[in-house]
Amino acid sequence: MMPETYNFDISLSDPTLNDAAAASPVSYIGLHLYGATMKSYTNALNKGKKLWMTEYYLNPDDIGTCMTIGKQILDCMYNNMSAYVWWYLRLGGCNIITSSGSILKKGYTIGQFSNSFARISPG
Repeated sequence: MMPETYNFDISLSDPTLNDAAAASPVSYIGLHLYGATMKSYTNALNKGKKLWMTEYYLNPDDIGTCMTIGKQILDCMYNNMSAYVWWYLRLGGCNIITSSGSILKKGYTIGQFSNSFARISPG
């Protein structure tokens, strides 16, 4: 996986993708969406690379935040990403469960997009 860029910065992965020898061992392109506008990364997709959104978080746990998260996950799906990774399961304000294991609203929002979410154990 490479390059895990902030702000969906493809200028760090395009040089590798445009070099057949360098691109051959790369299976995944990791990126962060902080401050980014969602777009399709056709260069990576055309070369058979899977796109992963590998880090994101928002601290609030209100309905507005939940709507933002849900839209972002849908946007990732619509742009052919194959993974959406939340930054922390249980840490500080960016968590999706409490320290006692209760699921927060944003945790339920993310869970709507995953069939394995119910198997997460708080322990």
